[in-house]
Amino acid sequence: MMHTSTSLIRRTTRLLACTTLLGTLAAQSLVSPSLNRTREGNGSAHFPFFFTTNVAEEYLQLHGGVPGARTITSLALRPDSFSSNMATDMTCTLWFSNAPPGVSHVAPASTFLGNHGSNKSGAMSVRLNYAAQPYQNGEPWPRSFAYPIPVPVSFLSNGNSDLVWHLRVDSRSSTGNGYCDSVQNNNGAFVETAVFGAGCSINSTSFQAQMSTSLRVRWRSGGTMAVTLNAINMSPSQAVLFAIGASHASWQSTPLPFEIPGTRLGSSGPCFVHASLDIPLYGVMASSSGAAQLIFNAPEPTFGVNYYTQAIGLAPGANPWNLVTSNANHIYLSPPDTTMAPVGCVHQPWGRPITVTPHAGFVVELR
Repeated sequence: MMHTSTSLIRRTTRLLACTTLLGTLAAQSLVSPSLNRTREGNGSAHFPFFFTTNVAEEYLQLHGGVPGARTITSLALRPDSFSSNMATDMTCTLWFSNAPPGVSHVAPASTFLGNHGSNKSGAMSVRLNYAAQPYQNGEPWPRSFAYPIPVPVSFLSNGNSDLVWHLRVDSRSSTGNGYCDSVQNNNGAFVETAVFGAGCSINSTSFQAQMSTSLRVRWRSGGTMAVTLNAINMSPSQAVLFAIGASHASWQSTPLPFEIPGTRLGSSGPCFVHASLDIPLYGVMASSSGAAQLIFNAPEPTFGVNYYTQAIGLAPGANPWNLVTSNANHIYLSPPDTTMAPVGCVHQPWGRPITVTPHAGFVVELR
């Protein structure tokens, strides 16, 4: 009995030690910019994960604010939450270093070599083989760092200047875009939108009804927000109702998307409610071409909240309900921040000049 108790204590102690170690390892990961560990960046970029099959494309990024001497064993990029990425498969050469004196994310050098310090690592061959990452409306943001870049030989940064990583594409077997989360300048309030679902048609020969949404925060006007809702392919000279909701999953206990009964048998084809119609907005009359627009000012917005919009219009004879529905829009308004992004990048597409961009680059997790 005593032996069993002792064995249990030893196993428990080992388990606790392992748990502590795992927690320590997790804590060692660093996200740059650090602000974006828990929030989406205000942009997206696909270089060097571009659609072309050409090679010899190069990309270099500088990171300020990486604390102390740090051993890098891998870095990872995060798929952009508002893009559908194709699968990516490529072989690259990777280098690390610290930036030389006078070079930083604020003022990158105009050549790739000029951004590397004296501790530039040897060339490392890495294969990047990423599965497709489809856009998923309503997915919590930000996404996880699903695009790891392994480091075959760990690199020790000196902690005294910007950390630099440099990637050159040597071969690729895919032609799909890979959009990754990125930052540009500062993280002031920004809007990201995505389209999901499908609309139905006013008759069997017309295009499906479609909707688009744009928002603009006007800080000089006390933080008000200008909202523009557009719908096309609606029934000419008929009423169109725009609505905003807080969910794409359910509306008044009804699961979404919800197919409106009977519409499938009409010339419209099946019509769906894709978003909760929580706030029906003022209706407008579609033009003779079937376009409708609603522009209004909203009070100071609520940041970090998901919004969903959809248009519903009268369409005599389209189905038993005499209506059509558009696709839906997913809108996210990021909280504002005035901190300039502590990253910079240098990029040269195949056969094109080098571009140097301070305060811009991918959101990266370093381990």
